[in-house]
Amino acid sequence: RGAAAAARSVLPKAAAALAPVLLAACLVLLVAFLPAAGCTSAVADEGAGWGMEGLSDTERAIAAYLRDKGLDQLHVAAIMGNMYQESNCRPEVEQVPGGAGGIGLCQWGHGVDGGRGDAMAAWAASRGKEWSDLYVQLDWLWAEMTNEGPAANQTSWYFAFSGPLQMERFKAQTTVSGATEFWQLWIEAAGDARMEQRIAYANRYLAIFRAGSDAESLPAGSVEAVVAEAHKHLGLPYVWGGTTPAGFDCSGFVKWCFEQNGFDLLGARTAQQLYDVATPVAADEAVRGDIVCFTYGAPNAGESMGHIGIYLGDGTMIHSGGYPEMVQVSPTGPNGYYARFAAPAAAGEEDR
Repeated sequence: RGAAAAARSVLPKAAAALAPVLLAACLVLLVAFLPAAGCTSAVADEGAGWGMEGLSDTERAIAAYLRDKGLDQLHVAAIMGNMYQESNCRPEVEQVPGGAGGIGLCQWGHGVDGGRGDAMAAWAASRGKEWSDLYVQLDWLWAEMTNEGPAANQTSWYFAFSGPLQMERFKAQTTVSGATEFWQLWIEAAGDARMEQRIAYANRYLAIFRAGSDAESLPAGSVEAVVAEAHKHLGLPYVWGGTTPAGFDCSGFVKWCFEQNGFDLLGARTAQQLYDVATPVAADEAVRGDIVCFTYGAPNAGESMGHIGIYLGDGTMIHSGGYPEMVQVSPTGPNGYYARFAAPAAAGEEDR
């Protein structure tokens, strides 16, 4: 009985001593398990200065993954603009279900471009995963970009350089258009690139990222505050005569975004009137936050401007209209007329 009592007195002490060790071991196992299981906890962690408003859970997860790899907003936007053109950022997409063709986020070719899709699918199977798993595809893509692991030497023939060198060249791109086109040539090598669309999608993502937690600190009257306001309404259906977030027409949308940020538009309402109260600028001198007008669809006698949007740079604009009719980012095309509103007195030219 004495030995048993002694044992009973020792057991609680031993258990207490082991508890922290067991807890630490459990945490290690949990951390190791989450990535393998395709954990999406990063979706909720938008990161300081990163907006994700209006993005799907998958888009948020892609952005968070690339951000956590050390890429900045511009370069994440460039990659996702390409992905959206290829697959609408949907990892399960097959060009030809069950047959030869592109698969996944980047439409890796299945039996049509050197076996990149086949190699990715085989790698997924070796991990006990389906090729359509989001994190399998993101890990594979990153291996392609760094030219490491199972995806080494799987990128486009267009760039026959090492992954690290190409990564630095990609990061050295300072414009959305430059980064988007570089990545397309490097990773996609698309037969029909449709670069205007890729750049437009990339600009949309960049504006969303930039309109994040820093949006409230943007100075009233700044161009970025106007652009951030515009992107809040992406996807809002077009409404003829609409001037509020219940629904905008093209001029009502532009008027709202600028007036919410202190710009005095002198009562202008139509596309023509808004153009008339602004200062015309040459197309090659247009900058982000200018307006861009078009002569088609002029609604009133004596007016030549029939459509208007807010210029985002890199040949893209945000506007209410297009097809389908809603607030969206689109290429400007070659026929726009550009103009610039006077900045509010409190903002000053430095805000541009």
